[in-house]
Amino acid sequence: MKPSASLGLQVLALLWAALPAFASAGADPKAKTSIPKIARFGEVQIGYSTQEDLAKRWGEGKIITGGHPNSGRLWRVKGTPWVLRTDGFDYSERGLVVDAVEIEASPGASADIPYAKLPARSFAWLGRIKLGMPQAKAMKFLRSRAMPSTPTKEGCKLAAQGSYALETNVRLRTWTARLDFTDGILRRLALEAVE
Repeated sequence: MKPSASLGLQVLALLWAALPAFASAGADPKAKTSIPKIARFGEVQIGYSTQEDLAKRWGEGKIITGGHPNSGRLWRVKGTPWVLRTDGFDYSERGLVVDAVEIEASPGASADIPYAKLPARSFAWLGRIKLGMPQAKAMKFLRSRAMPSTPTKEGCKLAAQGSYALETNVRLRTWTARLDFTDGILRRLALEAVE
């Protein structure tokens, strides 16, 4: 075999070997959608549900600037001092995907923020963890569900893997939940889906 032909075959072999790694870097539209359990909140799935889905479930929120102008929304939760904040940046074929939600105690929130249609019990994460819950009780519940967490300065963080392709050739792959406690009481919960 000629040296140039051998070199050509070697380059081709290297490119062929690198192809799976290169292909996995972008979103594979054929890959199966898999949304982890920690994404479920308020009868929607963060990193999958769209702004329109939230409007159907929660009602129209107050429009705020988020990842894009007018991409963020705010709601109050009736009978509580809780405020919900959502944001989205990328689109799926169904609309702007809400990739982040935060709920926190915010006494004295502005009266121009509308109330969510859902009752407070619907905003219990994993069906049990809600604002105002003692830290010891929340951590015991997570351990009972075999959901390991990493300690943070304010509380703890959990992560789960999933898969959801967006129109921008982005694939959401990691979902996180962050629980922040003040004086041993849950004051803030933040859920996020990222590449």
